[in-house]
Amino acid sequence: MKFRKKIVLELIELMDKHQLVELSIRNWFTSVEIKRGHSHSRQATAAVDSDKTAAWTGLPPAQADPPPAALLTPEPESADKTESEKYFQVQAPLVGTFYRAPAPDAEPFVEIGDSVKAGDILCIIEAMKNMNEIQTDIDGIIREICVENSALVEFGQTMFKIEENAGDS
Repeated sequence: MKFRKKIVLELIELMDKHQLVELSIRNWFTSVEIKRGHSHSRQATAAVDSDKTAAWTGLPPAQADPPPAALLTPEPESADKTESEKYFQVQAPLVGTFYRAPAPDAEPFVEIGDSVKAGDILCIIEAMKNMNEIQTDIDGIIREICVENSALVEFGQTMFKIEENAGDS
């Protein structure tokens, strides 16, 4: 399902009507988050990622003067984006329980600072009694493990950040 501007504007109006601060809707390929900005904020910002995920933040004021469509503007580039883009992010391909090791008494597959090669197993996600091994697609160094062992992960949630090898290994 692709969220059209009209649908998003209707969601914003519903949030205003019911005085909601935050609204999040997600299906398999698309998600929309709407969060009320500061009371002095008069812009709604929008960003559409290449993987067809849309995130909407901010709300226009409840006044009827400017039409809400005129308030939708692209999200400005920020330093946070460049910081997060310098690492390859391994995201959960399904919803389930995250395990760092193949068994409770075993050593974790990877630790922060470990070198990994494409195809190496990073973790296991248990879903519906199936153990799904999650592998890396790149060669690099584990820089961050974003999920606690035995925690529930959601589809698309970042689990690992890997610094990609720049040259030959």
